Amino acid sequence: MNRQESQHFLRSFRLLRGRDFRRVLTEGHRQGTAHLVVHLLVQDLPHSRLGVTLPRRIGSAVARNRVRRHLRELFRRQLRVVLGAPCADIVVRAESGAASASQAVLAAELLHAVDTWLRRGRPVRGQRRRSEG
Repeated sequence: MNRQESQHFLRSFRLLRGRDFRRVLTEGHRQGTAHLVVHLLVQDLPHSRLGVTLPRRIGSAVARNRVRRHLRELFRRQLRVVLGAPCADIVVRAESGAASASQAVLAAELLHAVDTWLRRGRPVRGQRRRSEG
C-alpha cells in the first residue's frame, strides 16, 4: 500500500450515488446498535465501499463532520481488512447521541455490527431480510 492510499479515504471506497444508497438500504442486512444503524449488502466489486448518513438532529455541522470522519477512518484502517472477500457495500446511519459518543465506542459498535453479519453467514446478494408488507 503506498502513502497515497494509506492517508486518504479514496473516492473509489465511497458510495456516491443515491441509487446505490437506496439499494443497500432496501436489499441489505440491517444491524442496529446504540448509536448506529448499519446496512450491509454483498456486491461483485473489487473492494468494499462505505456510505455515511447523518441527520441534522445529530448536532451541528462540526459534530456531524467529526462523526463522519471517525467512521471513514475506521473503515479505511480496520473494516476493509475485517470484511475480506466477498466485498460489501456498507451504509452507516448515525442515531441520536452519536456525536457525543467517543471514537472508541463508535468503532466498537461498527465492528460488532459487521462481526454479527459475518457470523450469520453473510446474506447472499439481493436476499431480503424483511418481508414485503
